[in-house]
Amino acid sequence: MNIQPHPRLSLFSSPPGTTSPSTRVPGNSSEASVPQDTFQACTAEAPEAPKAPGARPSYGWKSKVLSTVLAGLALAGVAGGVAGTVMLQAPICPGQTAPISISCEGVCVSPQAATDSATVWRQIQGTAHTTQTVQDLVSDQSRVLQPAGNFKPAELPAEGGLRVVSWNLHHLQSPNQDGSRDQSALMLQEINDQQAPVVLLQEVPPWQARSLVDGTGMVGYYAQTTSTQGNLILVHPDLQVAGQAKSILNSEVDGLVDAVGHLGRFGGQEPRQVQAVHLVLPDGRQVMVWNTHLSTGAAKPSDRAAEQVRLVDFLESQARPGETILGGGDLNNRLQDPAPQRLLERGFDVQGASIDFLASRGAEGLQTGHATLRDQTGQRLSDHPMVWGELP
Repeated sequence: MNIQPHPRLSLFSSPPGTTSPSTRVPGNSSEASVPQDTFQACTAEAPEAPKAPGARPSYGWKSKVLSTVLAGLALAGVAGGVAGTVMLQAPICPGQTAPISISCEGVCVSPQAATDSATVWRQIQGTAHTTQTVQDLVSDQSRVLQPAGNFKPAELPAEGGLRVVSWNLHHLQSPNQDGSRDQSALMLQEINDQQAPVVLLQEVPPWQARSLVDGTGMVGYYAQTTSTQGNLILVHPDLQVAGQAKSILNSEVDGLVDAVGHLGRFGGQEPRQVQAVHLVLPDGRQVMVWNTHLSTGAAKPSDRAAEQVRLVDFLESQARPGETILGGGDLNNRLQDPAPQRLLERGFDVQGASIDFLASRGAEGLQTGHATLRDQTGQRLSDHPMVWGELP
C-alpha cells in the first residue's frame, strides 16, 4: 500500500515560535507567570508614583477591577458560576500551575484546571442523555440521524471509488495537556474538507452528534456507549445503504434493566461497541464499513483479549459474500499489540498511526495516509491523528 498525503489537509507540523520571557508578579499569592513585554506594557499604561518601601506594587487598573469584581461576586455567592465560566472559556496559560491567573491582560487558566472543568461540565451535560444511552445499549442497530440543515456535501466522485476517514475527536476538544478547549468548528471544517463519502468518528458526545450530521449534510449512524460519548459513522446521502448492525464487545446487555446497570461502569469497564454499515457504491460494488473504539489499558488484559476476539468475529459474521471490508477506529493498541495482530491473523490489512487504524479485506489498490491536524497557532485539534483510506 502507498501512504500518500492528501492535498486539502490544513497541516501545521510544528507549534509557533518561542514565547517571550516571563516575570513573576510580586505579591501575588498564585505566583502567576506574565510575559515580560505584557507586564511592561501594562504598567506603562497606568504609571503610578513611587511607593514607600514595603508597599504592595500596583499591576494596572484592569487587574484591580477584575480582582474587585471577582471578590464581590464571591461575597454575593455566585462565584462558582463565574469561576466555572472562566475555567471553560478563558485563555490557557501554558505551563501555568495555579488554576487561575489574573494579570493586566485579564484572566487565564492552567491547562489542568481547564481540563478538569471540561470533564466536570461534560459529566453534567451527560445527565440529560442517560435515557438515550440505555436505549442505544439495548438496540442491535445504530441510531439513524438524518441531516436537517442546509449544508450539502460534495457530490460523489464520477470516477467511482470510496474515500473513508477515521478520527477520534476527543469530545471535540483539544488534548487534555493543552486545556481541552472547544474545537468543534475547526473539526467540522476539516471533516468537510476531506470530501469523504464515509467518515468514522469516535468520542462523539451525544449533544454534538446532531450538529456533526447537520454540519456535514451526511446521514449519521450513532451508537451511544455512555452518557457522554459514542461512535458515529457519517455516510453520504447519495450512497445506497443495504443494512447496518452494531454489537457491544466487552459485555452482554440483556434488556433495559441490565442496560441501566452499565451506566455506572468506569475504570475500563464502560461499554465498547462496534458498528457496521453495508454500502452499495455507484458502480455496484458492495462495501461494509465499520467503526469501533476499543478499551484502554485500564481494562483487564483478559477482558481486552475477549473484546478483540469479539470484534473480529463480528466483522466476519457481518461480511456478505463478495463484500469488501473497510473500517477501523481507535483500537487503543499499537501495531505490534494484540488488537491489530488479531486482525492481521484473520487476513486483514492494517494501516494507520499511533493507536488509530484502518483494517481492510478485499480492498485491492487501497491507498492510506494519516496526519495530525493543527490550527493556525500550531494547537492540535485532537489528541489523535486523522487516518484515511481511498479505494480506486
